[in-house]
Amino acid sequence: MRTKNTIIFSLISTFFLIFLISIWKILATLQGLNINSFNIEIIFIFGVLISLAHLGIGDRIKSFYKSIIFSSIFVFCDGYLIQKLPVWYNLGVF
Repeated sequence: MRTKNTIIFSLISTFFLIFLISIWKILATLQGLNINSFNIEIIFIFGVLISLAHLGIGDRIKSFYKSIIFSSIFVFCDGYLIQKLPVWYNLGVF
């Protein structure tokens, strides 16, 4: 039963992340930025990996610090390495 809960948590958190990124990409497009690609596969993989790492760490680190660390990792990977978007986009996703 624990495996089923882990899979459901990972999928729900990943779809929430995809939804959040979609909204910010729409806002960036409305501001006049040229977004070349929207790789749902990469965001999905990042989301699953981050949610599994979140579950793997458990209660060893406070939730606030886990959120800061994982959101920083995602923003760095998505905003700087993949898309190269401006600072206001990265702050919004963070």
